[in-house]
Amino acid sequence: LAHPAVFGGLLCGIFTMAIDLAVPIALSRAGLSFAGIGIAIAGGALLCGLALVALGKRLEGGDHRKLMAVFFLIMGAGMALLSQTTALAFVIPLIGVAYLGRAGALNIALARVATELPAERQGSGMAVIDTVFSVGQIAGPVTAGLLIDGFGVGAAFLVIGIAYLMLAVPALRA
Repeated sequence: LAHPAVFGGLLCGIFTMAIDLAVPIALSRAGLSFAGIGIAIAGGALLCGLALVALGKRLEGGDHRKLMAVFFLIMGAGMALLSQTTALAFVIPLIGVAYLGRAGALNIALARVATELPAERQGSGMAVIDTVFSVGQIAGPVTAGLLIDGFGVGAAFLVIGIAYLMLAVPALRA
């Protein structure tokens, strides 16, 4: 877990499942239909995809550590701000921002494996990223569920968002 790419894969898995559990719960409690929840998540994913296409070339050749920190900041900000609203006009862009942070961080983790490992070890390196991402997918809903049950949906978004914001600080200082 010491390698930043492996750590990034784990955190992306946790984040993915935490947001995938918390967003539908929050929107359902706000009175949105299941179709409305689906539209919100799909809209956020669409915005994320468009942003990744727009950012694609700008990410190549950058400092991976700093880029990972930026994406953790984006993830954290999106999650923390989701704690403050259930209005669809704000939720869709915030989901997009949060998903963008997750997708960017995972892509940076995979890019580090591709650039730092010799070709014959890249497959096993990416398998490690995928494995820790899966572990994160186990930890994410448990973490989010415990936070939601204990403190409410808004608190879950806020706590998880702040945690990701704090994770970015050491990488930005390096």
